[in-house]
Amino acid sequence: MRCKAVRSIDPARRQEDPGREVRPRIAGSGRTSARRAWTPFALAALLAPAAWAADAPSFAKDVAPIFAKNCIGCHASGTKLGALSLSTYEEMLQGGHRGPVVAPGKSAESRLYLVIAGKADPGMPLGGEKLAAGEIETIRKWIDAGAKGPAAGETVRLSSAVKVPEIRPRVAVKPQIFSLAFQPGGKMIALGGFREVRLRETGSSKVVRTLGEHADAVRSLAFSRDGTLLAAAGGLPGRKGEVRIWSVEDGKLQRTIEGHADCIYAAAFSPDARTVATSSYDKLIKIWEVASGRELRTLKDHIDAVYALAFTPDGTRLISGAADRTVKIWNPATGERLYTMGEPADGINAIAIHPTGKLVAAAGLDKSIRVWSLGDRSGTLLHSLIAHEDAILRIAWSSDGKLLASASADGTIKVFRAEDLTEIKSIGGQPDWVYGIEFSPDGKLLAAGRFDGSLSIYDTQKFNDLTELRTASR
Repeated sequence: MRCKAVRSIDPARRQEDPGREVRPRIAGSGRTSARRAWTPFALAALLAPAAWAADAPSFAKDVAPIFAKNCIGCHASGTKLGALSLSTYEEMLQGGHRGPVVAPGKSAESRLYLVIAGKADPGMPLGGEKLAAGEIETIRKWIDAGAKGPAAGETVRLSSAVKVPEIRPRVAVKPQIFSLAFQPGGKMIALGGFREVRLRETGSSKVVRTLGEHADAVRSLAFSRDGTLLAAAGGLPGRKGEVRIWSVEDGKLQRTIEGHADCIYAAAFSPDARTVATSSYDKLIKIWEVASGRELRTLKDHIDAVYALAFTPDGTRLISGAADRTVKIWNPATGERLYTMGEPADGINAIAIHPTGKLVAAAGLDKSIRVWSLGDRSGTLLHSLIAHEDAILRIAWSSDGKLLASASADGTIKVFRAEDLTEIKSIGGQPDWVYGIEFSPDGKLLAAGRFDGSLSIYDTQKFNDLTELRTASR
């Protein structure tokens, strides 16, 4: 803010007639005295900048914590939505796609202030809670005082990582099922739990082996097409993602890959198993080389957590579904986003690919299933159905492409005829949320794993629970 010589000691009169010059008067005198009257005002004008500087918010102590709390999830060095990073003061000054976001000394001309104050579109944080009035005022004052950076000797680099204390249970935890996958061939089924994966015989309750020492819940499982490798993904919420790649035959750990700024919710092998793709709560998709664990590329376009991921059978497309209500189609070889399908009214939790790779189904918080045909540069919505009374957690497509299954927070599993989404069967009374659902490779079985650790395997003719029948026959 630029200081001007004070022309009036009566602000009200100045507002009434801003063009009129009112000379200051000295008490007890009928004359003006420029020399005596101007001295204190000039002195105040000279001292004001120093006073403001002393009262100005500190970037390191006041502004950076606001960025870390509210902004860094989308505007970190590795994410840079809108090409803007707030990870460091220097990166912030570089601005984004629309140019600089801060005009030092001029908050009214600074895009950073305007979007957080709701005075410019899009309002920020995008899709989140508005900053507190005090936080907005702190940033305004900091900009108006010159938007100074860290003081000499201060190093500030923001991170979205949250320091979370490790909490150890006092009693044995239930063997929750967060994910499941059939081994190609159908001999085993992998069950992802808390810090472990159990490989269980499909036709019995026998656990062949347990793969342990995972960082936290195993939220996604993927077998390679030949069934020799298993990718188990999860990580530590708010801190890092982790993928462990195991040899199925002997249970030996082949490689541990750590990446992302938050836990991983989906993992998928490419058809040739040379790469594995991961998606995370940090809004990013990454593609890794399996042999070396090297990150090959990062795909950035989602603006919220990416919960679902799948390759088409020929490996030429990678499809993602996210909480930002979109399904995106990518070229995994180049990282190019080919197109976006955005009809859903709320976040996407799950996707499933037709065996031909020409159709994709998606479902999520709006309780609906949608099926699109996939073109070269656009998708066509074929079917849409409000399928459940609450959020859909998982969906699966049968190997012959004839059936679609869905599991919902309303406590039901439903099976539909895929060609027109006609409901064939509703299996109610689920004892807990179904976090894993998948058809066996031959299409004769449908497995459902729940948060309470229970597992049901249904036949796809009469939908009897074969697990209960085997238990009752003993």
